[in-house]
Amino acid sequence: MDTFKTKPGIPEEILITEENFANETGRQFPYAMKKNEKITYKAVCPACDNPIQIIGLFKREEEVKRKPYGRHTTIDLPGLTVYSEEDYLNCPYHNPNPHNSDAKRKPGNKKSQYFYNLMKEHFDLIVLILEKKLQIYVSYHFAETLLRSWRDNEGWRYYDTNYNNLPYMLLFAEMARPMFGKLIQKDSNVEKAILEKGINFQLEDVGMDYYRKIKQRDGFLDATFYLTHHHFERKGEHTEETYLYRVVEGKNKIYEEKIVVEKGRLYEITQKQGKRSAREERLIEIANKIL
Repeated sequence: MDTFKTKPGIPEEILITEENFANETGRQFPYAMKKNEKITYKAVCPACDNPIQIIGLFKREEEVKRKPYGRHTTIDLPGLTVYSEEDYLNCPYHNPNPHNSDAKRKPGNKKSQYFYNLMKEHFDLIVLILEKKLQIYVSYHFAETLLRSWRDNEGWRYYDTNYNNLPYMLLFAEMARPMFGKLIQKDSNVEKAILEKGINFQLEDVGMDYYRKIKQRDGFLDATFYLTHHHFERKGEHTEETYLYRVVEGKNKIYEEKIVVEKGRLYEITQKQGKRSAREERLIEIANKIL
């Protein structure tokens, strides 16, 4: 793997470089350990929270021609994380796409609880990430509908759920959602596709600066959107996670985009968030009510 983090339970993901490792860990115990006159460098796997060893971080460590990388280790990281075989076997950085997407972790799994807590504590930002990628405004009602379904399906227990994809897992396991009545981002790629390929779509101005409402020209608008084809692909030490986002009208494909999941995005915006807006506060109220 080409990224690391400093502790379990957070959606942090940092590129493995000598500078980043030194800045984040101070090269101090337990991230740096000396045994038999040899120093080894350790961190936490961003995906499965298991201990990892950083290989080739410093040229004097070993002769390597490749960039430094992380590999899982069964040796616990004192005071930080304990090795879990279950989490290792289902880690996308160890084995991409190893299981049925319906497979779940055992009840009480610590990592599942981390995901549950993140969804509850940062639901406002998770919704922000989702609507930016969909180019569709997520209303309070829609947000509540998605979160109730995630709760009822125990979405935090799925092996496919990880720190980076919480926004997309809200929608991935859902039925296709109707486009009618949704607010579409003005001048977005989705809006352009609707205007070019849509048959019974009509876009209505509703006095908003950035959105227009989707209506029908006549009769019933048979148009939906959904996420499908959740996939991990390893490219050397880098693992890329993607979804396919589709908008269809009847049997006609109006829009399709491969969404690449941004590593560490949720952690990045949680660190930058200041005082919550009225909308963000309302979304947190919804999360506290449901979870």
